[in-house]
Amino acid sequence: MSLLRRLARDQSGLSLVETLIAVMILGITFISILTAMTAAIMSSQLHRRQARTHLVLRNYAEWIKPSDPSKSDFHKCDTDPADAKSAYQSDTAARYPAPAASYKVTVTAADSSAFPPDLRDKVCLLTLEGSTGDGQVTETVDIVKRRRQ
Repeated sequence: MSLLRRLARDQSGLSLVETLIAVMILGITFISILTAMTAAIMSSQLHRRQARTHLVLRNYAEWIKPSDPSKSDFHKCDTDPADAKSAYQSDTAARYPAPAASYKVTVTAADSSAFPPDLRDKVCLLTLEGSTGDGQVTETVDIVKRRRQ
């Protein structure tokens, strides 16, 4: 009989408090992992949109080159940057296959006064700015347009 009493007393298990603490630790761990995965996915999506916007700008910059190599489509920036901006934007937009509707490209021509005097009528600094439709991603590419000799 004493053996039965001893076995009955030794049947201890986990208490309710120990079980609740173990479940709480598992829950916190699971939520931490889930939060890290969500942040990684969102970061990846943002980077993809930045890379796509930059690609759209680089393609646009390539289209600023003249369509006909024998023709010079150089517009001076030193006389009126606004005229050069509108000329480059309209010339390129007419030939450039439009990017997805969710991207917008703008061209800004800088004043050529930053260049040495002998280069002012031969080069034009253009800033291409691309953005997504929602404005969350904005990329900028600066290019120098040269006059053909």
